[in-house]
Amino acid sequence: MTIQDFHQEFKIGLDKVDSLASPNFLAEEVDSMLNNAQEEFIEQRAYGNNPQKTGLEEDQKRRDDLRDIIKNFKSNVFITTVNNKPNGTFVSLPSDYRHSIQEEADVTYKDCNGAIQTKRIPVVPVTHDRYGVIISDPFNKPFEDELLRLDYEGDMFELITDGTVTITGYHLRYIKQPRKIQFGTAYDPSSFGYGIDQTSELATHTHREIVNKGVTHALQNIESNRYQTNRIKELEIE
Repeated sequence: MTIQDFHQEFKIGLDKVDSLASPNFLAEEVDSMLNNAQEEFIEQRAYGNNPQKTGLEEDQKRRDDLRDIIKNFKSNVFITTVNNKPNGTFVSLPSDYRHSIQEEADVTYKDCNGAIQTKRIPVVPVTHDRYGVIISDPFNKPFEDELLRLDYEGDMFELITDGTVTITGYHLRYIKQPRKIQFGTAYDPSSFGYGIDQTSELATHTHREIVNKGVTHALQNIESNRYQTNRIKELEIE
């Protein structure tokens, strides 16, 4: 859908084309509800926040729904500071990062003959609490066939080895933060002016469901008795 289609279908969903008794939402209000709907849609597909409790990797439809905002990223720039954990190094994330799907690292190590070897190993996300448990257990520390990964505020991950390997590359497959849905005539307070037309980056077949979710948000806002009916229809689609 174009952004004009999004707004037209939204108005049809609220019976606006026939000038029925729904509020006359401003373009920026429609944009806001459509963007909230898009955020909700991504959360449901990526994290399993849906009636079936299935996430991205558990269902082909959900992978298809998000395929246009899945990207690959590689970095060979690593930052070591006094704040690193033992055998840890920081790596910067792409600016549009939202959610990790898969992570791997290229490492070098010395084999039993002292020769330098390379391999690719999985990166395992852990919480800071879990890291504390793992690192205090001599039988459960990170080892040469995997790395641990910790989240940090901002745009950094910390990768932690067992000290016997050197990280030379980091590979990330991730869900990107999509651009905002925006009608060009809507006022954009972040730029103190009027923006440009921007439609959803998600696959075209998802647009109808995003519109339906936007309508549901609108019906909630106006406390319409059609809200519950519309929500039931949404759950049937999900």
